[in-house]
Amino acid sequence: MTDAKPTNDHQPVDDEQDSQPKEGLDLRPDGGVHLWLDGRKIRLRRPRGREFRRIREELQDGLDEINAENEKHAAWLDAVDAHGDERKAAGEPTMTPEERAENIRRGREIRDFTENVLVRWWVVVVETLAVEGTTLEAEDLPIWLADQGEAVRMLDHWRAVPSLSGVR
Repeated sequence: MTDAKPTNDHQPVDDEQDSQPKEGLDLRPDGGVHLWLDGRKIRLRRPRGREFRRIREELQDGLDEINAENEKHAAWLDAVDAHGDERKAAGEPTMTPEERAENIRRGREIRDFTENVLVRWWVVVVETLAVEGTTLEAEDLPIWLADQGEAVRMLDHWRAVPSLSGVR
């Protein structure tokens, strides 16, 4: 048995040091990325300018869709809150049981929508940049990839790591 410490930052675990399978992003000094999924390494090459812009815009479009859904929910909550003040003044709960149920339903829909948008983005990234020509099905991806922080971290890596002479 090893003294492995769990991590929650999606950094790959070293198989030689630990019996846990690798899972996470390994940002390489050459600008590449190793995406570890269930112990399987998917090598992503550094994107070229046009590819980077397309990938970045694809992510931004997805985030814009997510923001639009959040804004719709916020507008609905504002309308509910307007009645909530009146109810509170009358000593009643600020939301009816139906409104509470609707709020939960809408929140779950937004969560699912967000996860789907981000997972679809990863499918596009892998199809575009996988060195081995790997393709993925959205349903097969781990849920940690639905964290927009991981996508932003990878984009920031590509922006920050200078290209090595003669390396593509």
